[in-house]
Amino acid sequence: GDEDFIVQTVRTEGKERYLFYMNKGDGEYKLEKELSGAVAPEFGDGVVIVRSSSRIDQPTYNNEPPMYELRRDETFYGWTERGRLEVKQVNRFSYFSETDIYKYSIYLPDEEGELYADSDKWIYPEDLEKYGFEPLE
Repeated sequence: GDEDFIVQTVRTEGKERYLFYMNKGDGEYKLEKELSGAVAPEFGDGVVIVRSSSRIDQPTYNNEPPMYELRRDETFYGWTERGRLEVKQVNRFSYFSETDIYKYSIYLPDEEGELYADSDKWIYPEDLEKYGFEPLE
């Protein structure tokens, strides 16, 4: 089949980096930038797990407190029958400063490969421990 390939570029434990080249099907390979930018992806049984964190700031007026979203994503990539790597699931844990509430969402790909929210769970800060979460910082 048309297999992708991965080249390790940094071997330092906990900071491993790889270049992911995806086979375009015509014998040509294209660098997958999002995966190649990941630090310390985890390789499991048929999956690659990439964890990332980000802060998304919203515009505010001068006298308003800052509004932002803290986001932690856990993206699961898996191989298809033809050896192609694709997103299988994204687990997203977010904090919204404006409303002081958390949200845990699971995103799955549809038939076209576009991600959609399969489930959302809104969680108040005082209930985080009950659901096995810790506050985002």
